Amino acid sequence: MNNFGLIFSHYFKRQLKSIETLGGLILAPMGVIALFILINNSDTNRIFYGYNMLHTGLVVSNMLFFALFGVIFSMENLHELIKSDAKNRLFVAPVKKVTFIGASLLASWSVALLASCIIIAVLSIFLNVYWGNVLISISVLIGFTLLCQVIGLLIFLFTKSESQGNAVAYPFVFLVGGISGMPFPITAFFNNRFVDFIEYWSPLNLAYQAFIHGGRFGRISFQYQTYAGGDMGLAVRNTLVIFLIAIVLGFLSFIIGRQRRIW
Repeated sequence: MNNFGLIFSHYFKRQLKSIETLGGLILAPMGVIALFILINNSDTNRIFYGYNMLHTGLVVSNMLFFALFGVIFSMENLHELIKSDAKNRLFVAPVKKVTFIGASLLASWSVALLASCIIIAVLSIFLNVYWGNVLISISVLIGFTLLCQVIGLLIFLFTKSESQGNAVAYPFVFLVGGISGMPFPITAFFNNRFVDFIEYWSPLNLAYQAFIHGGRFGRISFQYQTYAGGDMGLAVRNTLVIFLIAIVLGFLSFIIGRQRRIW
């Protein structure tokens, strides 16, 4: 196995076993989802073709919101790598720093993607959740988790320490979540076209709408009401926009990293 594969395997196993991954990306979202469902479980009028659309709205929105925490984990892993791991290993092995960073990012992305798949698998067993079109759902998960890793990389590039990165990453995550109405909509306090525009085109909302519109049942409003007929064109467009944002930010990260001689 080459250096990249060995380094990836090391960081993947380490991140997979970490308490932060287990708690932040798997247990916390399932706990929050379970709490919301218990609070709203008295409403039995949301069954649509055998699927509980109230549960669907709660599960999809909260799963995507907690996937956004991949921004934080990605940034923290990179700062930890540069501060200790890479420096120690570069003295004893002819491995470029970009190899460590690339392998760490791929490991973080793989763990975040796996965590989302575990949530989907577990909740699909216990809840009648409608996931829409399978190909769209998989594409959205891949694109959104990739975008989170790239944003984490950008924050890493612009901050000098993990504490500085957290000071940027945590507000970013909760601001994007609030703008997108997940888990609590801060846009309810601001009623103007600019805020509506930001909310509509936020990556979290794009991913959410792609999930919902990708199937045959249509969208779910904030009141979790269903509308017959999905919009596959909108779902595909949103998915492509998410990938486009990830590619653009990834290219920007590459340029900034070259200028700062990170790689």
